[in-house]
Amino acid sequence: MRINLKSLLIPLLLFLTPCILKAKAQFEEKMAAEVRIKNASTEKELKLFYSYGEIELVFWNKKDILLKYEETVTASSQQEARSILTTRNAFHGESDDAYMLYLGNKDPLPRDDYYYIAGAYTEKIKKMIEDTYNGKWTVYVPRTLKAIAIRNTYGTINVGEGYEGQLHINVLHSDINITSAMGMSMINMAHGKFNIKKCGYLNLRTSYAYGTIGYAQMLNLNPHHSENVEVKQADYLNLAGEYSKVYIDNVQDIKMTSLHSDIEIGKVASSAILNKMEHSTVHITNLYNRFDAYQLKNTKLHTNIAKDCNALNFCARDNSLTDVTVYIPSDMKVSCLLTAIAGKTHLNLDSSVKQRVVRNQKDNQRKQIHTLLNTTTFTPTSVIDVYNNYLGEIKIFSY
Repeated sequence: MRINLKSLLIPLLLFLTPCILKAKAQFEEKMAAEVRIKNASTEKELKLFYSYGEIELVFWNKKDILLKYEETVTASSQQEARSILTTRNAFHGESDDAYMLYLGNKDPLPRDDYYYIAGAYTEKIKKMIEDTYNGKWTVYVPRTLKAIAIRNTYGTINVGEGYEGQLHINVLHSDINITSAMGMSMINMAHGKFNIKKCGYLNLRTSYAYGTIGYAQMLNLNPHHSENVEVKQADYLNLAGEYSKVYIDNVQDIKMTSLHSDIEIGKVASSAILNKMEHSTVHITNLYNRFDAYQLKNTKLHTNIAKDCNALNFCARDNSLTDVTVYIPSDMKVSCLLTAIAGKTHLNLDSSVKQRVVRNQKDNQRKQIHTLLNTTTFTPTSVIDVYNNYLGEIKIFSY
């Protein structure tokens, strides 16, 4: 006998529908209020302690600090919703040097450790919070206020434009969106996404986070276990990462140290200095002026010298188990001096470079290789130093 599954499924769904609707029955409780601090002193710091929901910082020319908030709590019963809502409040305090605003639960975590909660337990908490809380907190702040410090768990922070004071943010499982912060900013975040359009001095430490920085005048970037960290443009960048992947479009000067990381750079306009990198890869599409690689281990470097580069200072020293590949423009108008101390690193020059090489072996321990590129006289306006490298390969090719 043939069984029609559709004929069995429809009555079953009809039977289960009341149960499903009953299980999903939810009750909502709403609240809305505001807190105002009149004639706030711009010499004091504003400290925001906040959890769950969304917070937005708006900067204005008034002297008052104004907090407006509205929130909806969802629960399985009205009594439970009201009970949860009683734990959510906003109140403020003041000390000699700071104003304090507490938004929501004052102490939402069992301990002050932004890297403590992880795994399935974290996901369960996050899901519970998303299903329960739906709040929007707007804080109006004088744009001349000295400093702002924010501590947040499970939420979103939006920072508007026009602030040039100090900004300190510590967040867990939260997203950060900054339009403009041209003062000094210190951000410490774990498990979240960031989008920072424009900043002055920024010290950013991430753990299991990702995002984009549009422009930074001075950037200290410390990614840990962070994939897809992108920097569009920076004047100066100090990068120290572990187990991360970083993309940099355009940078003036950069210093790097890394462990088990991949770094891709579009353009280095002035200098790139690599020091104490292990098990990492670095790829530079266009390099100008200066490149130094010191004390690298199990690392791969690949760089193209920009075709309009007019002077190059390239140095790779004291490296082990490291491969360095340098592509020099075939029509480069400057001379290059390559100095190598014999070690156990293989020096590989392609045929177009070898044709213009003059070797000087007056010192058995030191080889001077003069590579003349489109010039008949030796003028070392560019210098390439490769020495004290062991168990790797140095490749210099034309393109």
